Amino acid sequence: MSFKIKIKGQEEFFSQREISLLELLGDHNPDRKIIAARVNNRTRELNYVLKDDCEVEFLTFSDTEAMKLYEACLRYVIAMAFDRVYPGLKIRFGYSVSRCVAIHILSKKISANTNMLIRISHEIESIIQSDYPFVRKVVKNEEAKRIFEERGF
Repeated sequence: MSFKIKIKGQEEFFSQREISLLELLGDHNPDRKIIAARVNNRTRELNYVLKDDCEVEFLTFSDTEAMKLYEACLRYVIAMAFDRVYPGLKIRFGYSVSRCVAIHILSKKISANTNMLIRISHEIESIIQSDYPFVRKVVKNEEAKRIFEERGF
C-alpha cells in the first residue's frame, strides 16, 4: 500500500505505511508551536493517522481552526479536572467578552472559592503532566446516548 503525501511548502512523497501526523512531524516541532493540521481541508488533531493520498498543512496558534481545536482540548482538560476533584458536580462553559471562557457551576449548593480553584489548578497540572493522548472515538448513536445518560446529561 503506497499513498502520496503533499505537505504545504514541501515536495510530495510516498508513504509505504499508515503514518500519524506526529510521526510525520518527527523532530521538526521542538517548540511545539504546531498544534494541529489541515488534511484535505479538514482540521485534524496531530495523532490523526494518514492512510490515503492527502494534502497536509500544519497549523499553529495563529490559525483560527487550530485555536478552536486547542480551546476544545483545554475545556476537556478542565472538565476532566472538575470530574476528578468534584465527582458529579455539573459545570457549563460560557463565552464572555473577547474570547474569554467562563465556567459556570450548576449546583446551587456549591460555589467557587479559593480552595476550589487551587485544587482544580493542581489537578489540571497533574493531567497535563500525564500527557494523555487525545483519542477520537466514533460510536453509534445508541452508545453515545448511553454514555451521556450515564454522565447525567
